[in-house]
Amino acid sequence: MSLKGRDNEFRTPRISYLDFKHIEMDRVLTMLFPRLKYDGYGSRRPPRGGDLSVEVFRDEFLKHPEWFAGFDAFPEVVYRWIETDPMDVVNRGKTNQAVAAPRPLHGNTYKFRNARHTRDYGAAEQIYWMLFYARKTKGQAARDALKQFFFPGIDLVMDRYDPNIAVDVETQAILRLDHQVAQDMKDSKEPERHPPLCIGQADLLADDILRLLAYEPYIPRSVLVDYLKTLMAFHLALYHMRLLFMLPRMVKQRSGGDPCSPRECPVHPGNSMALDGCPYQVPLMVDMGDPLNEEMHELARRSADRVYRQIPAFVQANFVVKSWMKWRNISAGRRENWLFPLQEISWWVIWCRCSSPNTTTNEWPISNFDWQVWSKQPGKERTIWTRRSAKPQPWGWMSSRPLSRS
Repeated sequence: MSLKGRDNEFRTPRISYLDFKHIEMDRVLTMLFPRLKYDGYGSRRPPRGGDLSVEVFRDEFLKHPEWFAGFDAFPEVVYRWIETDPMDVVNRGKTNQAVAAPRPLHGNTYKFRNARHTRDYGAAEQIYWMLFYARKTKGQAARDALKQFFFPGIDLVMDRYDPNIAVDVETQAILRLDHQVAQDMKDSKEPERHPPLCIGQADLLADDILRLLAYEPYIPRSVLVDYLKTLMAFHLALYHMRLLFMLPRMVKQRSGGDPCSPRECPVHPGNSMALDGCPYQVPLMVDMGDPLNEEMHELARRSADRVYRQIPAFVQANFVVKSWMKWRNISAGRRENWLFPLQEISWWVIWCRCSSPNTTTNEWPISNFDWQVWSKQPGKERTIWTRRSAKPQPWGWMSSRPLSRS
């Protein structure tokens, strides 16, 4: 029997929204903008005839000399400027060159995206929900600060350009085109909301974003956007490096709990030793000195080797969690009752039971054969799912075995 798509998929949103592929942070920021604008929801825009190209943007600029004085005298220069500065281009210089989206200098650039070239593979969702669940209101403060920084010159209530607000040249060019795009809307699909397994890293991300945006009056906008991209990529990498060590241990112990619960996490971003007490610190040795220093080379190689060797255990633990998730979702009628946080699960046992076995054939009668899933969490023992099976099984108790705790 061939595997179905859901069995082949490695992505597990309760662990990470990320699909582990090559990611461009320009695309990540572009897809983060609608989630900031619509409080976690994606966006839906009316379909258009085809992909937007550099020529389309150039022609739009040239049609409005009252906005862009002198542009019509140098159309080739305008084309090269659009291609190299305000636009994020894929396959640059090749025959299949195409515009992915304008550079993420303003929050409304997502309206001009060409969807097939702006895939972020779940990274924008991961960043947004890390900020959403960050503790001590820093997550909300970081999201508000990002929204204020990325949506200048826009009335978010009416979604209209305000010409009285001063912005840089590239941002102003994008805003002048904004009225050409049909009004987009919030996606009606309810987003999946899952707290990050490492809440401490989410706190650090929110805290660093607030600290960086404090320098907004002193740093050029385009430079600050590049700093934000680097910062978010850095925290995404650290979060998933922690998961390489956290998830296998949590599955092996069948318990998350202390000290990784949101209430007990020892990470405090405001302290000078923010990670003091964290059992999943990520030690990295990076050789940034003398290229002829063999001792540092060896230490850096050992540091990387430790992380690489943890990948197989993480992959195995991820599929164990997916198997548990499959069992969790079998009863479609009670699906909503299963949406409990992974941190609350410590022990699962599956077994088969029959009230009147057929002693002649040594098999369970089909009509009386039950699957039961029990929670053996201390103080909370209960049957959380049961169903009848259409397949007879050998008589007697099946061996109890723990499923994954994640």
